[in-house]
Amino acid sequence: MKKLNYIDLGTHKGQEIGLVLDNYKNYKDKFDLTIYGVEAYTPFFLELKEKYKDNNRVKLFNNAITDKIGSTELYISDGDKKLGSSLFSSKKNVNSKNKQVVHGYTFYDFVKTNISDFKSSYNVLKLNIEGAELAVYENMIEENMMGDIDIFCGHPSHDIEKVPELTSQKDRYYSLMLEYDIELSYLCEANLKNSINIFEAVS
Repeated sequence: MKKLNYIDLGTHKGQEIGLVLDNYKNYKDKFDLTIYGVEAYTPFFLELKEKYKDNNRVKLFNNAITDKIGSTELYISDGDKKLGSSLFSSKKNVNSKNKQVVHGYTFYDFVKTNISDFKSSYNVLKLNIEGAELAVYENMIEENMMGDIDIFCGHPSHDIEKVPELTSQKDRYYSLMLEYDIELSYLCEANLKNSINIFEAVS
């Protein structure tokens, strides 16, 4: 049985975690699944922690993935739905005055600390971290981790486009994706018809 790690950066309310678990019902005899969900916005993290408290396949972390280890500010979106909180105050729909402090670390440090079988497993990485994706890619390149990810997942749009303060970095972002052949497979609970089944994809 092959080990598969689904790493969800920016779980929000856990929509894609639910989708992966639902798909997994048909693949339990083929894969040993562990889900690693990282959510910086504490209320959403606490909701998920309560929801999956009895599921030992789901491991949750109230942190931000960024370019360094240490405390960082998370800017919260306006409105009741709390969509798209971000580490960047200029990101659309966030309120620069409404923020929380969260502990951040690099993707490499997250993996080194929490995923002991990373090198020997299938690894599926979903990114929806509202502009911080470039920091993940740069860190992975620096630490020679690109070859350890079997599937990159995300939504159709690129979050860097939502963050005016990252405009000067867009060329680097897209050139890195091209150079390292990073293609985001569509993974979204809201559109099951077009969403990837990660278990079929790695089979």
